[in-house]
Amino acid sequence: MKLDEGEVLGKILEVLKEYALCDRCLGRLYARKGMGLDNKLRGLALKTLLTMYIKDFIHKLGYNEILNITKNIMFNPFIETLISMGILSRDETIVNNLSKNTCYICGGDLDEILDYYFTKVSEILRNYEIRKFHVGVRIPIDMAKREEELIRKYKFEYAESIKNEIKREIGKRVVETFNLEVDFEEPHAVILIDLNKGVVDIEVKPLLIKGRYLKIGRGISQSKWITRLGKPRTDISIAGTLETLCNLVDATELKIHAAGREDIDARMLGTGRPLIIELKQARKRQIPLKYMEEYVNKQCEFVNVILESETSKKDVSKVKMEAKYQKKAYRALIVSQEPLSQRDIELLEEKLRNTRIKQRTPLRVLHRRKDIVRVKTVYVVKCKLIAKNVIESLIVCQGGLYVKELIEGDNGRTKPSFSDIIGKNLKCVELDVLAVY
Repeated sequence: MKLDEGEVLGKILEVLKEYALCDRCLGRLYARKGMGLDNKLRGLALKTLLTMYIKDFIHKLGYNEILNITKNIMFNPFIETLISMGILSRDETIVNNLSKNTCYICGGDLDEILDYYFTKVSEILRNYEIRKFHVGVRIPIDMAKREEELIRKYKFEYAESIKNEIKREIGKRVVETFNLEVDFEEPHAVILIDLNKGVVDIEVKPLLIKGRYLKIGRGISQSKWITRLGKPRTDISIAGTLETLCNLVDATELKIHAAGREDIDARMLGTGRPLIIELKQARKRQIPLKYMEEYVNKQCEFVNVILESETSKKDVSKVKMEAKYQKKAYRALIVSQEPLSQRDIELLEEKLRNTRIKQRTPLRVLHRRKDIVRVKTVYVVKCKLIAKNVIESLIVCQGGLYVKELIEGDNGRTKPSFSDIIGKNLKCVELDVLAVY
């Protein structure tokens, strides 16, 4: 086999005259050549071919070049072949320490580096129950520079970076050992390997669960409402009930992202209010949602949740955005200080059909909301006179409308209002959310 400098083996010889390369770092120079091969196999193949065809090029090399290549190839069969040909003696290999060298790029032997870091990764993963992951790697700047310098100097067109190889090879071992799935879009955890510091860490992504909640009782807040004295304002909250999931999945914190919120004294009935549960740094990700749902529903008889599916961070903003435009159906029990008539019922149903409501921030929330005028739509109002001064009303309206103020008027800050339309002083004494859709 005749070799010219432009051919693969001739090029490898030129590299090995100057640089020591382990199997993987040599093979990686041709990473995009051949399918179903790893870089170790590519490197071994190149070193094996050089050994097999040594007779075709050895006469072109000077003694010092032979010594350099023999030391830099880091391949014992090459040394043994030269000894058998009488080109080098065993004493020469010992004196020149030809059988021991460290790779110019990785600083050692990349297989040993991979073994070392995979051991550390395994120790960490045994403390987690996840299904999806990917690997991130930080390498020393000088290592990256050495590799780039060699690739540019010899114009290797098919090379890949050592960083990519470490990520891929560690990832393959994790998949094989722990039966996990690589996911670059929505991983449960990112394994972080830092060759600068010699450490491995894990970044656990939040467990996000899409679902709905129902409030069967009144006096229940959505979030844990804490007073200035550090005491809860309500005995029961949606967040507090769901917080029991932290123990189940070994999470550090819970947050809820809901499609709006109802007042503490309002019930949330029907199909429930959409929400996303965020469980931060959850270590246990293989518990069935049905089991989690049953577990949390045992915590409080007045709160019920439906867990539908795992979801992603992008759906959090989607849930909040949709809340502004979703339709919501309410049942309200309304008391008047004056007697009510059938004509009052007819007026309310007529005047509030597909009507735009101008609503200035209610006085009761002005301390925590910006004072602006919101324009919302009431689609349908149906009323039933159940006593001479009591109305039961079904209201279908746009999300974000304050329904109590729609009924009472809030000193003229909501127009039109039930009170405004019939000219009577009304009070909403009960409010239930029947549907969010």
